[in-house]
Amino acid sequence: MAGTIVHLVIADMLSEEWEGAEIITPYGSTKFIRDYFIAGNICPDGIMARKGYIREMKKHTHFRDGIQDADFHKEENLALFHKRLNGFMENSFKAFREDNMKSLYLGYWVHMLADELFVINIRPEFMENISVTGLTEQDMEVFRYFSRDVDAIDFRLINGYKGVKRIYNALSGIKPYEIQGMVTEEELTDSRQWILNYFFETEHTDVKEPAYISYNRMWEFINSTTGKIKNTFGIK
Repeated sequence: MAGTIVHLVIADMLSEEWEGAEIITPYGSTKFIRDYFIAGNICPDGIMARKGYIREMKKHTHFRDGIQDADFHKEENLALFHKRLNGFMENSFKAFREDNMKSLYLGYWVHMLADELFVINIRPEFMENISVTGLTEQDMEVFRYFSRDVDAIDFRLINGYKGVKRIYNALSGIKPYEIQGMVTEEELTDSRQWILNYFFETEHTDVKEPAYISYNRMWEFINSTTGKIKNTFGIK
């Protein structure tokens, strides 16, 4: 999965394009509310704040129950993923009239689309690059290297992306929210506060270079993903 700050940078870049607009989805439209949209982009991972958290919980909030990372690209699994995601979004857009809540769920939606592209495109590149060490996805050590690279890229983005202050203001000023049936208000508040503290309020000076996913490659991913997601929705 893409890193927290990668998701937030994509969200901020889309926000710059969508500010003040009405966003049209297959399930209705919404006036774009930046702060709630930004916050929505960290909601799927907010499940990690749940007491007794296990990875299967995160797979559920990402609509990937029973789908392995290595098999995600298969046609039947992508179809199942999209069926679950689209059903959830259709129900959510029907359930809420308020633009702030629709923008929150739109952010959740965008997180899912970005993760889909990440798993299909970046994950195989990482696995190919790390294979020179003799490691495979069956080795638990691979996850440690992957997490290290994801964090290294996130820290570089925090230190270098021009929109960091905008993201911080959005996340620090928003009122509490929940994703019904997925993640509670308390869990999302705890998760958001952890992100603010860990990434934005803690200084990161000794940032190492990622080993198997380059920073430049991640910027290519961010730019291409932002463009693809922008074209997924209408605007007026």
